Amino acid sequence: MGLYGLRGRLSRLGQFEFDNETVVYAFIEIIDAEGRRALVKRVAVFSDVASGIHEGMEGDFYFDELFVFGRKVKCQLWGFTTAERRIMDSVNFRHRVTRGNLIFGILFTPVLALGSTHLVAGLCQIVVLLSGTANRSRFLSRFDVNFKIAPPLQPSEQPADLPRSASAKSLGERVHPHDDMMRL
Repeated sequence: MGLYGLRGRLSRLGQFEFDNETVVYAFIEIIDAEGRRALVKRVAVFSDVASGIHEGMEGDFYFDELFVFGRKVKCQLWGFTTAERRIMDSVNFRHRVTRGNLIFGILFTPVLALGSTHLVAGLCQIVVLLSGTANRSRFLSRFDVNFKIAPPLQPSEQPADLPRSASAKSLGERVHPHDDMMRL
């Protein structure tokens, strides 16, 4: 349980469920430089990170493994760093799980001790939070992160085969390939 990082290429994203804020992948597969495969199961990815991940990307991926009693999620992919960018999630799933376990435990422990497992899990998670072992900024300072921003493409380096509208051609701007189809 806790924070860990994997360096390599994101080779596969498994089946997923999603809502407006979260994508829960059945698995995420990362292959390191030596060809070893790491399979992380039942991963929650919130919208900040989900907007930037795709199969084939290479970099450092940061996970937070949680004890989530009776839930479909085992960990959170809370950030990644590639040669071009670094994205860290604004949602700390560990805080949400701790709060949920404590509330459920406090409300349902008096009723035939139904919430006692959640209460114990919430108390253990508070100990982890207070001890600092789940401190993300301290973890990142220990993880060897070589971050640099790539320079933007010049207009002459942009792909020429993308469909462009008449106004975009004159301005030299990139246009989404489906813009012409949306106007129908």
